[in-house]
Amino acid sequence: TLRGGDATREALMEMVQAGVRTVVVTAQSPSVPTIANLVRELQELGVGAAFGHSDHKASDGDLAGPSEADVEFYNLQGVPCPPCRCLPPCPLCAGSQAVSREVARFKDTVAARYNKPEALEIWMKAEGLTPENVMFVDDNSDNVFNMYMHFAVREVKSGGG
Repeated sequence: TLRGGDATREALMEMVQAGVRTVVVTAQSPSVPTIANLVRELQELGVGAAFGHSDHKASDGDLAGPSEADVEFYNLQGVPCPPCRCLPPCPLCAGSQAVSREVARFKDTVAARYNKPEALEIWMKAEGLTPENVMFVDDNSDNVFNMYMHFAVREVKSGGG
């Protein structure tokens, strides 16, 4: 079920209609099955469109989800993982620093365990976004604090604030 039910669904869709960019960053494992399940859940809840996913069923009646080729993987520095994407890494990928696969992204849906600040930065960079303001909502106050501290430290280091 969607927390907040219809009111949440309506608020999300109003945000999208107003041009607000939305992204889901989950603390689940960064993998294709995680992203596929999350996309399917968003579609079933009727909010897939708020995160770049169709809410329409495919011709077979099933909701369309991402394939292995659709999901992008990154390390925490935002370096894309090599196309091989083998786990464990094959000899071709084993020497790459990006093999860690800490963040998985498909459109506006991201899985990154508890690396949510880095995941948000990776998503914003991939989307070409440099917002003045970001609103972060989470049901875990630790995640909210970590997000705040990540960006506060970054701002102080850059000479701001």
